[in-house]
Amino acid sequence: MDPMTASAITLFVGKGSRMPSQENDRPKVIALPPLILAAALASGFGLEALWPLGLPASDLARPAGVLVVVAAIGIAGLAAREMVAAGTNLDVRKPARTIVTTGVFALSRNPIYLAMVLLCLGIALIAGSLWLLLVTPVFAAILHHGVIAREETYLEAKFGADYSRYKARVRRWI
Repeated sequence: MDPMTASAITLFVGKGSRMPSQENDRPKVIALPPLILAAALASGFGLEALWPLGLPASDLARPAGVLVVVAAIGIAGLAAREMVAAGTNLDVRKPARTIVTTGVFALSRNPIYLAMVLLCLGIALIAGSLWLLLVTPVFAAILHHGVIAREETYLEAKFGADYSRYKARVRRWI
């Protein structure tokens, strides 16, 4: 590149510009959240197969599990609809375009991750699996530290005071 072009780029972009590249404009999560959910489910069912620890018998466990799964699907669907309507990416590998604060995002900063935890809990109740029930809080902790905390750092860096105000107003989970 000739010196004239380099100077023009420096003037336009600025030296040491904070403009992130497309590759860096995304949260650095440990893994895709659906893969973490799949690993949690596989772990719970795998442990159940190796060392069965069923839940105590209850006529309410399965119907409660179905209700929790339906609620999880509903929450995730509402959250996805809000994100699509706002024109931002659902995929954590792509840049966030805006902060979504409407609909279920007015109640939880992470309704999709909340839905994933509820889904894991509901499936544990339906399957009568104590192992899967025990894996659920571990899954929630991995989501919290490996995904949510990293996303929040990214969103604060990208959206600054707007995201900080949203964080002050809306709880992380519920």
